[in-house]
Amino acid sequence: MSKVVERKDEYVHELFNSIADHYDSMNMFMTGGLWKYWQYRFTKLLGDISGKQVLDVACGTGDLSLIMAKRVNDGAITSLDFAEEMLAVAERKIEHQGFSERVELLHGDAMALPLEDNSYDLATIGFALRNVADVSTVIGEMARTVKPGGRVISIELSKPKKMVVARPYYWYFENIVPLMGKWAQRRAKDLDMAPYAWLPESLKGFPNAEELAEIFRENGLTSVKYYPLTGGIVCLHVGTKQ
Repeated sequence: MSKVVERKDEYVHELFNSIADHYDSMNMFMTGGLWKYWQYRFTKLLGDISGKQVLDVACGTGDLSLIMAKRVNDGAITSLDFAEEMLAVAERKIEHQGFSERVELLHGDAMALPLEDNSYDLATIGFALRNVADVSTVIGEMARTVKPGGRVISIELSKPKKMVVARPYYWYFENIVPLMGKWAQRRAKDLDMAPYAWLPESLKGFPNAEELAEIFRENGLTSVKYYPLTGGIVCLHVGTKQ
């Protein structure tokens, strides 16, 4: 595991390129369909984004980008990721659903967004903060790129407080998820661990809901709120730039 810690960005890049083709189906399988409910709650928090300029950071295969593209109307989405294969899947999905004119795909690093200050009305990140080298840097970059009055929204796995939820949750992550990801080992022989063994590992040092809210505040975001979902295993965070 020490190698992974030392080169987290490189490892995560290799990992997501290796699982891109099956990422969506595995998400649905591993969450038992809850991913759709979490998407619904994300959509409710968005509110009216018609005509807005939106940045989707670490967009992956483009699920959240597509949700927003359907609601932005004459606005636009900029979707950025550093895993080329994930972007390729996102491009196919966006083209298939006819939203290519509303979504611009960029290859780039969430730690150093190649974008100007005060450019977007909204910046989002979905299930990716656990995978970055420094959470505060990414939130800071998102806050930098939104306009005053703009929002930063994160939806991410979290750490439930109630033991009745936490115990089975962590047991599932530690024991079942890696087994469900065995298929990926053949495609990722050079990685330091099986791809879905990374999932529980990525949560270990990740901040809990209140700690993440404080990181939002430390990066100049105000009116910070968070909404635990499904017993707290997932959390939505939102903050506004002054």
